[in-house]
Amino acid sequence: MGEHSGHQADWEDMHVDELPHLAKFAIDHAPDAVYWISEDARIIYVNQAACESLGYSREELLRMTIPEIDPTWSVDKWHDMWSIFREHGSATFETVHKSKQGKIFPVEIRVNFIEYGGRSFHCAYARDISRRKKTVETLRLIQYALDNISDGALLISSDGRFVQVNRAACALLGYSEEELLKMSVSDINPDFLPDIWPAHWEEVRKERLATLEGVLKTKSGQFIPVEIHANFVEFEGKEYHYTFFRDISERKKAEQALRESSQMLKLVLDTIPVPVFWKDRNSVYLGCNYIFFIYTGLSPQDEIIGKTDLDMPWKNDEAERYRADDREVMETGVPKLGYEETQRKPDGQIAWLRTSKVPLRSFDGSIIGVLGSFEDITDSKRSEEALRKANRTLVALSRVNEILVRATEESELLRDVCQAIVDLGEYRMAWVGFAEYDEERTVHPAAHAGYEADYLHKIRVSWGDNELGHGPAGIAIRTGKLHVVHDLNSEPSFQPWREEAIKRGYECAISIPLTTDGQTLGAITLYGPQPDCLEPEEEKLLTQLASDLTYGIVSLRTRKERQAVEAERRMFEQRLEEQKRKFFRETILSVTDGKLSICDAADVKPYISNAQVKIDLNEISDIGPARREVEAFYCRQGLSSEELGSFIAGVGEAITNAIKHGIRGRVYAGKTEDEIWAAVKDRGSGIESLILPRAVLRRGFSTKPSLGIGYSIMLDVADRILLKTGVTGTTVVLIKSLGKTTVPFGALLDLWEENLRELEAPA
Repeated sequence: MGEHSGHQADWEDMHVDELPHLAKFAIDHAPDAVYWISEDARIIYVNQAACESLGYSREELLRMTIPEIDPTWSVDKWHDMWSIFREHGSATFETVHKSKQGKIFPVEIRVNFIEYGGRSFHCAYARDISRRKKTVETLRLIQYALDNISDGALLISSDGRFVQVNRAACALLGYSEEELLKMSVSDINPDFLPDIWPAHWEEVRKERLATLEGVLKTKSGQFIPVEIHANFVEFEGKEYHYTFFRDISERKKAEQALRESSQMLKLVLDTIPVPVFWKDRNSVYLGCNYIFFIYTGLSPQDEIIGKTDLDMPWKNDEAERYRADDREVMETGVPKLGYEETQRKPDGQIAWLRTSKVPLRSFDGSIIGVLGSFEDITDSKRSEEALRKANRTLVALSRVNEILVRATEESELLRDVCQAIVDLGEYRMAWVGFAEYDEERTVHPAAHAGYEADYLHKIRVSWGDNELGHGPAGIAIRTGKLHVVHDLNSEPSFQPWREEAIKRGYECAISIPLTTDGQTLGAITLYGPQPDCLEPEEEKLLTQLASDLTYGIVSLRTRKERQAVEAERRMFEQRLEEQKRKFFRETILSVTDGKLSICDAADVKPYISNAQVKIDLNEISDIGPARREVEAFYCRQGLSSEELGSFIAGVGEAITNAIKHGIRGRVYAGKTEDEIWAAVKDRGSGIESLILPRAVLRRGFSTKPSLGIGYSIMLDVADRILLKTGVTGTTVVLIKSLGKTTVPFGALLDLWEENLRELEAPA
């Protein structure tokens, strides 16, 4: 006991000593912002929460006043409120604070007036109420929405009592809100008496929601039909049904009227020789005539009322299409008459129907459903389709013949033919495969068109009598006969390729052999987008198409073989020509002691590109002026007549040859420190290989009437000559090294002038 008293005394002593520190620690770490404010509105203390809420440091806030953090307060307002707070001692109110970043947020202020040590100040606690404000606003908006919807809304507890109701519920049932909140479900719904309600509660609790139709009793005692949607909700540990209901009196009346009239309508419609049916706004069957039962395979004992197309003996995609047509007619109010559509019968056959649908209206003109009829036009459609297929194949055959005329390459022919068949024949894909004579008897794909999506890379096809040889292409090549697979989904032999084919929308296949002189080269295979894609007349045309394609393939291969022989001959002649030119080049170079070089365009290009003078030659009268202009250029470069010597005569002879042999040409002249040059380029037919040696070496030889001394003069006066000749013309370049002695000019000039006079003489 004494020991316990000692510990208590120690704690009491410590408590008294540490109380101010503990109090300050508690305020500094309080979750709410704490401010001490002087009479002049200055902030004299803040805790950590105040700094964090406003984004200022403690030092910054201690230099500020209340109006700086609360834009709704002025210094004058503070002075007025100071007296009020002083008189009442404390107050609680809402205002806003402004953070350092400029953000305005709502706060709740609890202020206390304090006097201590002869000084007065306010101790204010501020709490951010942004979330609370938003929550209140959201709840207010939800309540407003519930009060203004047209459906009645009831919040029901587990014992069936109403916890909350909206205005629409009050209006529909005729009770005030206060009256309904004192009532339970059994007071308005005879289907849910107190002994039945628990089972319904558990069912909705398990399923989370329920939709049903029933009747509700109004305050006046009237029963109204309603559609009810019950939702199970949990809130703050409690369970409720949130139930919405709407008055469906009008709809029920319309449905009743429709049922009454349908009996008479049925008697009338059963006499019509085409199927007739009618549905409500949800595409639920309300009735049909007797012929409809016969067509669908149902018996009159089968109850059709309440069923949808999804319950009928047709495919789901067809049912969805029928329902979409129903919606279009009911939503637009516009009849849809005489349109054609397909339907798969229970036996798998495709039937064609001509269907008409019109909106079904009530007596007040509102649309309450759809009325439809159809007739089976399969036979006539088959005839039309057979004719259309034959025509499209005929057009494709015509296009293939056009392609055959234009084709120059086999790959181009195969590709274009496949594309024409796909475009004009309305096939999904077409490909050509050739028979390989390897061990597996492979069918090698050579071309394709259409939607292939890597199909031919994913499959293997053989034309041998093995598992991979029993597809349409393999059988066509092996037997040499057209082969058809009417339905790829059901054909057992197509199993190795079925999965990849179905992925790409291939439903049927036709393969026609490419046969010539009793040998089958390969086959062209077509894939259709639906089963049974081949008609007898179309088969004949496709066989003719394959025959024409085979002819084209053989013709191109024969032509290619001839072209290969011709190309080999031309290559031999070219090599022979090159060998002759090489021999002549080496011979001429040797005979002229390296002076005359037969060369290529690249060798003469520098002299053309670096020329300082360029002169056009168009007629004989240009020869003299061109020679003089070249001579004048060299003189301007500081060369004397002695230095030029007879070089100018050689240039003149080259110019004369350009007009004589080439009709037109151009002269180029240039000079460097070591040499001068003149190049003459004509547009003639060049010098043939066989006469090249005589043309440049034999004095007096010429291909045109003249003295034939041109190249003899040039060889005498130039140190080097470059000669480039070919079918597009001849270029000769005369090069003279500076500083060397020249041949006497007089005799050569006489020869050149005599040659020029001979050329200018009239024929």
